Amino acid sequence: MPPPPPPLSAQPSVRAAFSGADVFITGGTGFVGSVVIEQLLRLVPDVGTIFILARPKAGAAPAARLDALLQKALFDSLRVGATRASAAAGVTDFKTKRG
Repeated sequence: MPPPPPPLSAQPSVRAAFSGADVFITGGTGFVGSVVIEQLLRLVPDVGTIFILARPKAGAAPAARLDALLQKALFDSLRVGATRASAAAGVTDFKTKRG
């Protein structure tokens, strides 16, 4: 039988776990994925590159779906009047590094 997991207080925080890490997200343009991306950008300002696997859907190309994702009100605090400049820069990098 495996040993029990460590108590929650001994586990790393989200910031510690993802600091400097590159993250690959599938379903990033969906409801849950968009929240995960926003949380990473807001809570972990020094997160590495966020890679998003986006597929064409309902006649929209992946690039158009990413543009629509970043236009959501969810990302407003990261774009305009952001309290963390690095988080705002993360949204810009996220948008421009697709390929």
